[in-house]
Formats: sequence, structure tokens, C-alpha cells
Amino acid sequence: MFGNNFTEGINAYFAAFALIKKHKLYWLFLISGLIYATIISAGFYGIYAGAHALIDNIMDVGFIKKWGEKFTALKWLFTVLGWGIYATSFVVFFSLYKYVLLIIASPLYAYISERTESLLTGKEFAFDAKQLVKDIIRGIRLSLRNFLKQTFFSLLLLLLSFIPVVGIFAAVIIFLIDCYYYGFAMVDYNCERHKMNVKQSLQFIKANRGLAIGNGMVFYGLFLIPFIGIVVGAPLSAMAACISVHNKKLLQH
Repeated sequence: MFGNNFTEGINAYFAAFALIKKHKLYWLFLISGLIYATIISAGFYGIYAGAHALIDNIMDVGFIKKWGEKFTALKWLFTVLGWGIYATSFVVFFSLYKYVLLIIASPLYAYISERTESLLTGKEFAFDAKQLVKDIIRGIRLSLRNFLKQTFFSLLLLLLSFIPVVGIFAAVIIFLIDCYYYGFAMVDYNCERHKMNVKQSLQFIKANRGLAIGNGMVFYGLFLIPFIGIVVGAPLSAMAACISVHNKKLLQH
């Protein structure tokens, strides 16, 4: 079961691209790119401005300013500290922005998933503003939950990685956890569209974790390609998740 779902999660990407080509849905990549560029630009500006203000406040502390003017070596050390703050801030941002993207762009991915099912089944879904708001709140809740769980497990495994040999397996498990939670987000759009509550969705995705990991693994690989990967990968991932769930007939009652 796991192996079949895993393979289906990967193969669905080929079907997703074929569907985009057939129905000329390339404009989805454009919208995804605009959202991505906006988040990156705003994030870069916010991180730079915040880190710059923090460094200025640190350097304005009386004894630091005095020592920096008196001792050249300390001035150099404070400069290195400043660059360290910049670097750390950007690393943290890059660790978090994929979740920010999943939250902000969730209406787009939900639409892509819904549109994909319409193309596959011929069924049209009526627009419901109240349901859209509920779906956005649900997406935020699940993204925050997944982020906290993923961070906890990753840090735990990172500590275990200092143990010889265990470290190799820890790195593989961290990778699989990342893939699982990427795929989780995309598969859940199908669950919410079929009126599953959060608990039911969690049970469903756990029962089909192979599908989530397969979907997330391709997304992870595309994610490593600067700009193009996330612009193309996220819409493809949402579409592939819908196709794989549909092909496996997992949500049909």
C-alpha cells in the first residue's frame, strides 16, 4: 500500500504537467511567481530593516560604542557580530518562508486543486466566500501545526546526528519528514474540499502517508531550484496531489 501510494504521488506530476499543457494553464505559474516574488521582496526588506535596527541599537549601547572606538580589535569583532546577525536572520527567514508561502498562497493552491478535480470529473464547485475564509483559517492552523512538529522532530534528529552512524539515518529521516509535511499540505486541499474536518484529514493523510511523501519529495526537489522551482513546483504539487488522490479513488464514497 505504501509503495503504491508513494509511486502514485510521484507519477502524478507527469499527469499534472500534461493537464496544464492540454488546458493551457500556464498562467498559474505567473500568479505563483508574483506571489513568490512579493513574499521574497517583503521578507528581504523586513529582515534587512529589522536586523539593521537591531545592530544599530546594539552599537549605540554606551560601553560597546566606547570600547569599539578605543579598541580596533573589538570594533572588528562587533562588525563580525553584525554580519552574523544578518546571516542568521536570513537563514531563519529561508527556513520559515516556505510555510509563509503555503499560508498566503493557500487560496491559490486550493483553487488549483479544485480546478484540477473539475477537469478530471467534470464537476463544478460553487464559490462560497464563508467556506473560503474557513479554508484559509484551516490552512493557517495546519501549517503552523506542521511547522512546529517538523521543527521539533528535525531538532531532535539533529541532536541524534552527532552519534556516529546514527547521523546518516537521522539525515535521511529529516529529509523524509520534510517531504511528508510538504505533501501533507497539498493533499489536505482535497480533504477540506470533501468536507473533512481536521481530525479526519489527519487520519486520512496518515493512512496514505506514502502518497504525501511521494508528492512532497518531488516538490522538495523542485524547491531546490532557485525561483523557478517554487514557482513551477507549488502549482504542480497541488495539481499532482489532486490527481493522485483521484486516481486512487481515496475520497469517493
